[in-house]
Amino acid sequence: MDALSSEWRRDVQYLPGDRVAFKLGDTLGVAAFECLRAHISTVVNQPVAGGNLFWKHYPRGFPRRV
Repeated sequence: MDALSSEWRRDVQYLPGDRVAFKLGDTLGVAAFECLRAHISTVVNQPVAGGNLFWKHYPRGFPRRV
C-alpha cells in the first residue's frame, strides 16, 4: 500500500516505508508517521506520540526525500 500522506485507518495492511498522517488527541493538525514493520492496523498498534514498535514519529513532518 502506498500510504504516503494518507490518513491512518484500522484494518489496513501497512508495509515498512508507508507514511501516514494521524491525529494525536486534542492537538491541532495531524502528526506524521512512517511504518517500521509490516502489520495489519488495529487500535492496539496505532501510531502514538514518540512512535512505537510499528511507527516512527516525525514531530516536524516528513523529511524530504532526495
